Amino acid sequence: MKRRRSWVIAAAVFVALLGLGGLGAWWASQVQASAKAGEASARQGLELLKNGDGVGAQAQLSQAQQQFEHTRSLLGPTWLQAIPVAGRQLQAVDQLAQVGAASSSAGAQMAALVAQTSASGHKLSDVLKVAKPYLLSAVDSLQTIAAIEPQLSADGLLPPLADAVQSAEDLLAPTKPFLAKSGSIAGFVNYVFSGDHRFVLVSQNSAELRPTGGFMGSYGLIKAG
Repeated sequence: MKRRRSWVIAAAVFVALLGLGGLGAWWASQVQASAKAGEASARQGLELLKNGDGVGAQAQLSQAQQQFEHTRSLLGPTWLQAIPVAGRQLQAVDQLAQVGAASSSAGAQMAALVAQTSASGHKLSDVLKVAKPYLLSAVDSLQTIAAIEPQLSADGLLPPLADAVQSAEDLLAPTKPFLAKSGSIAGFVNYVFSGDHRFVLVSQNSAELRPTGGFMGSYGLIKAG
């Protein structure tokens, strides 16, 4: 009787482990599908933005942001990231999803600005009138990326995930100087739009050299605030 009971318990444990394994595989596929959907929407949004379709780009990039945020929600509570080995994989996915969401958010804000200015014309004065909230939101997203980027590392990751992290690092590498100055950029944007400011924009002709670099043949007055 005891032997039969032990076999029943062993069988139950085996079935439970199979169930957990299947659940884990299903969960991993859901995370991967969500992340890939976000990446696809982001790529499509950037392509639309390059073509000047601000409305379409904003829709796609906003969708990408939602997909990346959904990816993060699938990862469960943050304490799981403290689990040896498996937690390291979760942490990497979380970091990549955060970068994806922040990048998509910044792109969506720029796309919205393009859409706004396209509707009102392409004058610089029109752009400056509506630019502040979009620029500040975009810079805020860039600061999020700047905080996460140094933490990205392929150490301790399984090959597919390590490749994804390496690709992200390669993609972000050219932007590091810009990301490092995101705080200063935010301060400048706040300053420009914090009050009534006027800036003189001078055009110099290098064909007619002068001590400052060239002949100042024309200038413009930019009003912001």
